Amino acid sequence: MASNGTNPSLLSGLVDPTPPKSNENTSKIRRYRRCKSAPTADFLPAEIGLNNLQRSASIFGKPHPHYLRMAAYLGVYLSAGTICFYSVKSQITGKKTNGIVDSIYFCIVTMTTVGYGDLVPNSVLAKLLACAFVFAGMGLGGIMLSKAADYLVEKQEILLIKALT
Repeated sequence: MASNGTNPSLLSGLVDPTPPKSNENTSKIRRYRRCKSAPTADFLPAEIGLNNLQRSASIFGKPHPHYLRMAAYLGVYLSAGTICFYSVKSQITGKKTNGIVDSIYFCIVTMTTVGYGDLVPNSVLAKLLACAFVFAGMGLGGIMLSKAADYLVEKQEILLIKALT
């Protein structure tokens, strides 16, 4: 320790003063990684066939498979909720209009956790059923938002790769 009484830098062991050796065989393309969950993050543009992407230009084109799966989950959720809440409609108090419409309405209001209070479960079974559908609806909403965000990140990554090449 010939540093004249000064302490060495804490980061001196972490910094490599020699620049990395460049190899002529390495690619000159930088890989930018925005999100680890995006499927295109690990591939170069040529590997994923960036020029041959078959994505629709409008939102009314062929939907992404994640959206089809989410629509199926939402349909199953609403169907099961409508059947369950229709079967316990006598245990739900409030101003009722039509049994099926009220069941769909109560299922959607419960899923979104809005809870207007115009239809209220008044038995233990109806309350437990509503709690189960609140948790399932919140999970379904979270999955839907996650899949939509993944899709948007994937689109942004493709645009970024196109801009960099």
